Amino acid sequence: MEISIEDRETLERLEEELWCEETRYDKQRMNELLAGDFFEFGRSGRIYQKQDTLAHSRKTINAVFPLPEFHARLLDENTAQVTYNSVANYDGVVESRAEALFGREQTAVGFFAFIRVRRFNQESILMFQNTAIALQ
Repeated sequence: MEISIEDRETLERLEEELWCEETRYDKQRMNELLAGDFFEFGRSGRIYQKQDTLAHSRKTINAVFPLPEFHARLLDENTAQVTYNSVANYDGVVESRAEALFGREQTAVGFFAFIRVRRFNQESILMFQNTAIALQ
């Protein structure tokens, strides 16, 4: 199943919203973007539920755009997987592989939109080699 250019661009834009301060700390937008049962693994390996993610205090995010090595594929007609390198400055540049799953849900106006259901950082899943590196 091949992903359309429009869906790929939409998924990239949605994922970038999570790395952009203006949208990451906009609770209304994050409520729209994150599924009710959303969870993610942080860089430390901690699991964050949707409410944890919404409660984060605002901080500077110095992420690289466009997301390096961004790829999207459909797993079925309503589910997409995206992978990319996340590169951000957290008291030093940290780069890691990231993966997110998006599901297509019907919106109030009858259209289907992608909503992020969960996110994995490769470095925080024990079965994968830790890929976080500090860049000079």
